[in-house]
Amino acid sequence: QELEWHFHTALFLMVLGYGFIHNRHVRVDFIRETLNTRTKVWIDFLGTSLLMLPWVCVLIYFSFIYARESYIINEVSASLVGLSHRWIIKSFMIAGFICALLSGIAVWLQTVIMLFGTPGYRLDPMTIDLTKNEEQS
Repeated sequence: QELEWHFHTALFLMVLGYGFIHNRHVRVDFIRETLNTRTKVWIDFLGTSLLMLPWVCVLIYFSFIYARESYIINEVSASLVGLSHRWIIKSFMIAGFICALLSGIAVWLQTVIMLFGTPGYRLDPMTIDLTKNEEQS
């Protein structure tokens, strides 16, 4: 059972970035759907700049310390039939948060291009669902 928990942890950590970049995270849709596209892009830009990227950097830093200390003391499970080398599963925290950081940077770049880029070279951000009228303009 402990191995199952570890696999679930690794799976959830590794899909954090995928979920963010493909707009699969929970949002307050009843508020967000009433906003125009430019406001949505500004919210994504500010949220990614001020909240997501700094917070993920803090998480990477502390998860590195957490996994390193587990490696140094050669941490094992408290259960007699538990897993050894717990630092391996704790290292997935670092990898998962790095994936989240990279996806945050990708979304941030998309919002920068959408807000400040030349109109002919703008990309449709993956985190914004454009309506049919907005796609044509």
